[in-house]
Formats: sequence, C-alpha cells, structure tokens
Amino acid sequence: MTPATEDLVRIQALRKQLEDMKYHIDAATARKMADEHTAIVTKQNYFKVLPNDNDCLRKALCLDKERFLWTFNRIVCGAHGPYIEFSKPMLAMELETTPGQKWREGGKYSVKYYHLNPIHFRAVKIYYQVRTVNYADYIVGKYYVDLWEPRLTIA
Repeated sequence: MTPATEDLVRIQALRKQLEDMKYHIDAATARKMADEHTAIVTKQNYFKVLPNDNDCLRKALCLDKERFLWTFNRIVCGAHGPYIEFSKPMLAMELETTPGQKWREGGKYSVKYYHLNPIHFRAVKIYYQVRTVNYADYIVGKYYVDLWEPRLTIA
C-alpha cells in the first residue's frame, strides 16, 4: 500500500468513526479528529510540490544571503503546511525568544512550542518543540521554520 493510499484509508476510517459515534462526541475529540484529517490532506497536497530527493537535505540555508542553517534533518508536513526540521548544532545564527513570547518558557503554562527568532531577523518565526501535537510529526527538542519563509534560500 502506498503512503497516499494509507492516508486515504485513515481518512475513511476517521469519517466512519465520526458516523458511528452519531455526533455524540465532545469538542476536544472532534477537534483532534478534524486536525488529523486536515494534516493528512495538507500533507498530500504539499508532497505533490516538494522535492522528492534527499539531496536537498545536504544543502545549507540562508536568510537574506546570511548563513542560517548548515544543513537540516527533514521536511515535516502537517496541518499548518511544510516545516524544515533542524537541531541546534545545525544553526549558523544565534536565536532569541521572540519579544512578547517569554511567557511560554519556564513551565508555568502548558505549551507545545516556544517562539524564537534569529537575532537579526525578528520577523522570522522559529518554533522549538516542547510537547507532541496531533497534527504533525514534530519531534520534542527539535526546531522548525516555515519552508515558505520568503527570505529563506538554498546556499
């Protein structure tokens, strides 16, 4: 079975599960199922346009011609689109907490990620994953940047 076929089977199973429940589900369960369905469809659409070779994983990335990443792990697609996954040793720039986002850190609140940005590129959002989510295969302890970030280029 191909990955696309597996995704279709999962979508059909989710729909069947919803029908069997006859709408007697709580809001959290409905959101989780909707997120999973959205993630599957989004993933299928993005993988149609993304490069399908591992050669791109050996390339460095720049922000406005300044080296940003020496390399990266993979491209992850979820309900919010494609993201580049990397670890701290792969960074060529220093990161800081995005202004106004310090509240996420320290454990007082239950958050899934921290908002960071490169020091000289405050508008570029970097996410540091601290908890798992149900809409993408993000790994706790990894960093993510939007693949479609306009200033991001391959070195």
